[in-house]
Amino acid sequence: MKRMGAVSLVLLALALHEMCGQSSASVISIDFGSEWIKVALVKPGVPMEIVLNKESQRKTSAVVTLRSDERLFAGGALASGIKYPKEMYWYLQLLLGQKYDSPIVQLYKRWFPYYDIRKDEERGTVLFQHDSSTVYSVEELVAMILNNSRSYSEDYARQIIRDVVITVPSYFTQAQRRAMLHAASLAGLNVVQLMSTSAAAALNYGLFRQSNFNTSTHTVMFYDMGATGTVATIVEYKMVQDKTSVLPVPQLVVKGTGYDRTLGGFEMDIRLRDHLAEVFTTQHKRVSSVYKSPRAMTKLLQEAKRLKLILSVNAEFISQVEGVQDEVDFKATIARAKFEELCEDLFDRVAYPMEQALKSAEMTMEEIDAIILVGGGTRVPKVQQKLLAASKKDDLWKNLNADEAPALGAVYQGATRSKLFKVKKFIVKEGAVYPIEVSFVKEDTVSEEEGKEVEKVEKVTRRTLFQRSNPFPSKKVLTFSRNSDDFSFDVYYGSLDFLSSEERSAVGATNISQVHLSGVKEAFAEHAGAESKGIKVHFRMDESGLLILDNVESRFEYPADQAEESTLSKIGSKISSFFGGSSTVDEVKDGEEDGGDSPPQTPEEQAPPSGEQTTPTEEQTPPPEEQNRASQDTPSEQSESKETGSQEGEGDKADSSDGSSERSEEVDKETNQTQRQDATGSTKQADAVNKAGSKGGVVGKVTKVELKVVVDVLDLPLPSESASQTSIAKLKELQARDDERNANAQAKNTLEAFILDTQAAMKTEPFKAVSSKEQREVITEALARESVWLEEEGYMAETEAYTDKLRELKRASKSLFKRVTEADKRPKLVVAIKESIKLAKDFVVKAVNLTADMQIFTEVELTTLSTLIEETEQWVEKKTAQQKALLPHEDPILLSSDLEDYRKRLEREVMYLINKLRTHPPPKPKSGANATNSSSQKPSPKTNKEPGSQQSESPPPKSESKPQAEEAAKQPKKQQRRTPEPPKEGEGEETLALPDGTDKPGPDEL
Repeated sequence: MKRMGAVSLVLLALALHEMCGQSSASVISIDFGSEWIKVALVKPGVPMEIVLNKESQRKTSAVVTLRSDERLFAGGALASGIKYPKEMYWYLQLLLGQKYDSPIVQLYKRWFPYYDIRKDEERGTVLFQHDSSTVYSVEELVAMILNNSRSYSEDYARQIIRDVVITVPSYFTQAQRRAMLHAASLAGLNVVQLMSTSAAAALNYGLFRQSNFNTSTHTVMFYDMGATGTVATIVEYKMVQDKTSVLPVPQLVVKGTGYDRTLGGFEMDIRLRDHLAEVFTTQHKRVSSVYKSPRAMTKLLQEAKRLKLILSVNAEFISQVEGVQDEVDFKATIARAKFEELCEDLFDRVAYPMEQALKSAEMTMEEIDAIILVGGGTRVPKVQQKLLAASKKDDLWKNLNADEAPALGAVYQGATRSKLFKVKKFIVKEGAVYPIEVSFVKEDTVSEEEGKEVEKVEKVTRRTLFQRSNPFPSKKVLTFSRNSDDFSFDVYYGSLDFLSSEERSAVGATNISQVHLSGVKEAFAEHAGAESKGIKVHFRMDESGLLILDNVESRFEYPADQAEESTLSKIGSKISSFFGGSSTVDEVKDGEEDGGDSPPQTPEEQAPPSGEQTTPTEEQTPPPEEQNRASQDTPSEQSESKETGSQEGEGDKADSSDGSSERSEEVDKETNQTQRQDATGSTKQADAVNKAGSKGGVVGKVTKVELKVVVDVLDLPLPSESASQTSIAKLKELQARDDERNANAQAKNTLEAFILDTQAAMKTEPFKAVSSKEQREVITEALARESVWLEEEGYMAETEAYTDKLRELKRASKSLFKRVTEADKRPKLVVAIKESIKLAKDFVVKAVNLTADMQIFTEVELTTLSTLIEETEQWVEKKTAQQKALLPHEDPILLSSDLEDYRKRLEREVMYLINKLRTHPPPKPKSGANATNSSSQKPSPKTNKEPGSQQSESPPPKSESKPQAEEAAKQPKKQQRRTPEPPKEGEGEETLALPDGTDKPGPDEL
């Protein structure tokens, strides 16, 4: 709890009762790795906690086994998968978003040759042929695992959970990120954000070390070696001034990333498994080949995993596996030196991600303050030795929980993004791993001499949209200034020369999408009298690293009359030109007059892998005074500016690539419909007053026309709507079977537990004391009969059969259990109600003896209480006598429920009077005594007057007016009422002396 306090995580659940049916006050994070899943939870009262699965473990195997219409997860799936490996699906993260011909898929087939992997002819992805009539896509299998994670998280949190943050490797492409989102949607999860594993771990590290950060940067490298991939991430921490906070807030920025997506602990396991198989074959040459037995190879793989962990702390170990093949056992001594020899080429690749990260960040190792290890693969001693040798550091930091840090960091980010919590702000800016560019074809006119026909030349122009390591979330605007007809442009990955050839092939298709714009010609025809300000294409890279096209609009400016320019407008123009500064938004234009266009290219040069880049141009923003004046005249334009997070000037503005990015306020809801997105063409009239830049401050009317957009996804199309609905129906059917199976098992276990517990209870003394021998024999026979049925016939019965049997047994033994319960509770309740009667009587006696001034209870109230006391006492005496006349095995007459009801009625009546006594004001002193005391306390002439005293030495003059005399007469009474004197003993009426020494009964005396 102290550690949680260091985070200063203040969770305030909002009172959103109208949302209770749609979402819950809990957010989870799922660290979805290739081999393991870790889930963290945040809810009111639980500030960041790892969720325990149904086996009470902190991490769960990312595996699902499908056998005989039964789904198994976690440990059960592994146990069943060893016997039936073809029905166990694991390491699915590798295949998300991969085409069938990808080298990653070929590597997966080499690891698991027994799977029947087919090609999806519609999408080109991977399908698992489960049986002759059933196939599963990778997204469907991942959705099953995600749904299971949500299921045991709901059991842990005891409420419905929908919001989730999922971690993915930094090197995931756009296609892979969309595939993960699609799998989550099949599971019915609302993905708040996709977050890279390294950034999540970096956030968790920064949360507990905020006090160490200041305005100077603290640079850390996170080296994460997981099961199937390795990522090195350079992160800078510092305190920055945020516009929403008065005090500086911590910020982390990902400066560089390097990775090797095939370097991980699982490849080491595979090589160790093959070595164990070779040793087994050498020891038992007559046994059939283990390489052809999926079950034998799976057993050896599990042993290799265990052996790798043991060799991390031991020089050698004796490996043993029972019944590897043909009931033959395996036993051999394996040394760590042999393991390191098997993986020598893998260890030589350890430094590569670190070097790539330094190149990406344009930094040196001397600028890195620390290297922090993350992931299970970094526990291998040889990996640490290679890192120390390559970094030339004195040591490696191991003070971060290598397994749970990403999950805990991601759940904090989920609480930050959720509207249900308020947390201390921590700015997170991730970096794009791959550059993204656009290419389009332009037609230029070339005329050498007058009188000749105009010749049109087509040129392919490329522009960089998001550079490598560009911080996100961020926005960019692409401006087309020379297009007056419908056109298209391509979005694709930029130059990937910084990757190795193997990594470039693993990225897959470099073409991301093709965007078709229509309605351009009609817009120009409709606004023929206006000046075109270009076609603005608004892109953003959201928090999940997804490239989103928000909208496309064509802008037209109608010229203003020069004579109408007012003096105030001229002054504003001069102030604007003097104070106008650079905005925080970049605009990428299709061509400039200063040589921004690309030269004519041959058809071979028109392919989009690479091209020239233009530096985003900065635009000036009008001063606040001019913006305020424009906003008063044009509310519609101001509203549009707020939506895009920028002020409208000569051109649009988007977030700059130097890190000045603004956070998107909500996750785009159209992510799963990116294959063909249609936007309705409409015209927006924005009566805004805009600067005209080069026109000396002359203002004009700008009109925006929204264009129709169609986006064709090229890298990996998502499934069609019908295919998605089919997948959802398939998963729902499997879930219904699981629910029925779980209900059946629960009913069977409940029946069996009742039989065993009741059979044991029949032999105890409490049951014997309230039952006869014949009664116990009847119940015992019924229990024995159902126990035999459960073992011989009922082990595969329906759920209703179990519930019917349980209902019959409970009906037969109901009276016996009731007598046992009554015999245990009755004596205690009888003593309690008699004590309540005694105390109530004492209360009535004291209340009746109060003086007239202290009499706060009416006669009706005291009479009602006395009557109730008498009725209760008579009922208890009568029922007690009747109960004593019964035999022990007969049903009781004096029930514990009746005793509790009578006692509650009596206590309720007494508490009513006690509460009335508590709120009653203190008594007033008698007037006679007050007069006596007043006359006796009259001061003498020799007595000194106290400061502020209202008494005078001489009587008031006779000329005093009547109101003044009345006021003077009232003054002593007011003074006396404020500080009343207690009556002397013997004066006034007699008061009741109570035990607590007060002048009224104590409220807690009863």
